[in-house]
Amino acid sequence: MNQIKEAVFASQHAASCMANRDYTGTIAAFRQALQSLQSMVLHTEVGALTLESWRLTTMPLGSSPIETRASDSCCDLFGHCFLITPMPCHECVPTSNKLALFVAALFFNTALAYHLRASFQVVSQPGQLDRAMSLYEKAGKILRGLGDTSDGAALMLAVSNNMASLAWERFDMKAFMSHRHDLASYLSLSASSKNSHAKFFAMNFASIAAVHRRGAAAA
Repeated sequence: MNQIKEAVFASQHAASCMANRDYTGTIAAFRQALQSLQSMVLHTEVGALTLESWRLTTMPLGSSPIETRASDSCCDLFGHCFLITPMPCHECVPTSNKLALFVAALFFNTALAYHLRASFQVVSQPGQLDRAMSLYEKAGKILRGLGDTSDGAALMLAVSNNMASLAWERFDMKAFMSHRHDLASYLSLSASSKNSHAKFFAMNFASIAAVHRRGAAAA
């Protein structure tokens, strides 16, 4: 349980750093949280675990630079961190699948930090967008192996949305259309769940679809 508490504290600190545009501090803190959880995944016996005590919540980054993104993007970045939140049954610990979900969330958060730092620094350091894409892909790979859950679908929406946004920034239309397809799939999967961000993703997908139709007509 100490590793969970360490990950919670480090994640909260990282989110605070990100809201203040301290991306170096953000990345370091999310890495610390990842180390705590990955250590727990490796050393915890599945049979001794229960599911109910922790879940993912989203934290908006407030007056972040996301609000000033260029208007020519058809796929806005999803600018929320996913944080681990204890539930009332705090004496329990989560299952190995839920721990893997938390690890995927931290990969997403770290990817978002690299993505933002690359997008909004005056002089961007080389390789940051590559690093962001690699971390988004790691999150997606974990999520695809966990099966369909409401938290997993919510996180996968964010992953596929931001991968589409990044592909658009890099003019990689093949990847853009692939991530657009994933976004549509997880929107459909989340239709019956109470995803508070469903409207954001649906509007983004509508914008993407409009661009796709214009491109097809032009061709």
